[in-house]
Order: sequence, then C-alpha cells, then structure tokens
Amino acid sequence: MYEIRFCRKEEMDKLQLYIKDNININESLANNSVFFNWFFGNKTDNYYNCLLAVHKESNQIHGFFGILPIYAYDSKLFSKKDIWVTNFSVKSSHRGNGIGNKLIKYLLNSYDKESFGVAGISDMAFPMFKKHGFKTGYLNHYYILNNELESYSLIGNVNKNNAHYNMPRVPNSYRFLEVHTLDSIHIEINDSIKPSKSIDFVKNRYSNHPLVKYRFFVVNNNSTNICLLVIRKVEVNNSSCLRIVDIVGNYSSIKYIDFEKFIKNEQVEYIDCYNYGVEERIFYNAGFIKKEGKVIVPDHFEPFEKRNIPINYAYKYEGEYIIFKGDGSLDRPR
Repeated sequence: MYEIRFCRKEEMDKLQLYIKDNININESLANNSVFFNWFFGNKTDNYYNCLLAVHKESNQIHGFFGILPIYAYDSKLFSKKDIWVTNFSVKSSHRGNGIGNKLIKYLLNSYDKESFGVAGISDMAFPMFKKHGFKTGYLNHYYILNNELESYSLIGNVNKNNAHYNMPRVPNSYRFLEVHTLDSIHIEINDSIKPSKSIDFVKNRYSNHPLVKYRFFVVNNNSTNICLLVIRKVEVNNSSCLRIVDIVGNYSSIKYIDFEKFIKNEQVEYIDCYNYGVEERIFYNAGFIKKEGKVIVPDHFEPFEKRNIPINYAYKYEGEYIIFKGDGSLDRPR
C-alpha cells in the first residue's frame, strides 16, 4: 500500500538519495541543496512542490515527480493556474503496480488548474499521460548553421550549402538588442496562450537561476520591444553553440532578427530551438530549418553526446499551447 502526498521539508535528503539512485547519480537536484530548494521550494507551506509515492510498510520512496506551478515564478499568474510536471519516476523494481497512475490521478485531483504540461517524459510515463487524456507528441527542432566555419565539432552531418531555408532582410527600423536587466522591460504578451508567462516570470525563472547564466535579447521596433528571447550559450571542447530556450511576445517578429550575423559575431557553430505550438513558417521565415534526416543537432552537453535527442511532450489544455526548451525542467543543469 502506498501513501501519495507532497514531500515534506525534512525529507529533502531522502528524496535526493532517491533521485541519485533511481534517476541519475550526477543529477543536480540530487547533489545541490541550494538548487533543489530553488527549484522545488514552496514559499508558503512546509512542503516541496513534489509528489511522493511512499511505501507505508517500509516508509521508502518508490515514486515521485516534481511540480512547477507557473505562479511560483510570478505570484500575479496565480489566477492562470498553469502547472508543469517534471522528473516523473517510479523505482524500477516496483513498476507495474500502478504507482505511476496513482501519482498522475493525485496530481489531476489536487490542483485547481487550467493547464498541465510536461516535456521530456520517460518511455515508462509517456503512455500513462496519454491514457489520462493528455495530448502527446515530439518537439520540433530548428537550427541555423554558421556557414563561415570550415569544420564543426558539435553539430554533425550538415551540408553548409543547404543549411538555410530563408534568410530574411531586416528593415532598418528593427533592432536586435541584448539587455542586461529585465527591470524596465515591457513586452505585450498574449494572455490566451498557455502556459501563461510574464516578464517577472522570465526574471525569476531565468535571470535569478542559481546555476545557469542566461542572456536576454529583445526585438525592438521604433523603441518598442515586441519580443524577448532567452538564450543560453553552451561551450564544449573549444566549440560553442547558442540555444533559444524561451520566447515571449510576438513570435513572428523573430523574422526581424539577422540570426546569420548574430551567430557569426558570437563565433558559434549554430543556434537552435526546440518548440511545439509556434507555426513552422515563423521559424522558416526567420531563416531556421527543421532538423531532419541524418543531421545531428545534439541536446546533451553535460556530458556532451553527439547524437540527436527526440524530446516528447504531453499537455492537457483545449486551447493554444506552446512549449520551449526552457519549460518544465528540460534545461536544468546535470
């Protein structure tokens, strides 16, 4: 028999040991208490934003997943009631006895919610979310290659003569600017799109991240900011790439960014973006192409693995839903 409940504050060490033994011994959530508290911390209650399946007889954790309410990063978004789920796990020796389904049912019944989302689901959990009415699929993966380089060590099997779909001409009134503080930034954000976001969300989710340094860029037209991109630079073996992990604002305005010039100035091999929900033509119009065929655009850098990583997703919402790499916990450090 199992008790399904939230993780108590005094159980952090116990859960970290579970993560280390059952998910990844190098997982940052298992080895860094500061990051664990920032990631799963609940400012108002004496528990973490994690659900546990605790075996009653042994008092051992046999399953868990993390919960990331959007409003944890901006209290003004509380009324939007959008929830991300992460790190879904059941102890391998106890799979098949319904623990995963119990956790999902508890989640669905515990929150007054408008949407649920999860990305990067294990093969074990993927069909369970589908069973519970979640829409499922795989994120699209887009990239632009720096075709001035002679060789590439991160990206693989690319033909630089055919690595751009359409490089746009950017009108003079548009500028792509890096910003170093978000305190005075204003962006119009479509309230009908889920999950809901805000500039305060971006600030607390990315700018205040305890382990990862993100950079922020705006698309500006005649002194008005119309779109904000959250970008992470990754460096491996004396090579680097840029990763767009989130975009807020007018997505179609990325066609006013000279990405080709940007990545050459940054001296990186390429820039990439995982996404679901934004129309493909918006990325094509900005010069991106979708990763297809034998082209390798890696996702694992800690440690580096030169292979493609398909990222699946599941969400429960009837309206427009958009997913980026930074949503949930996909971009957390390992």
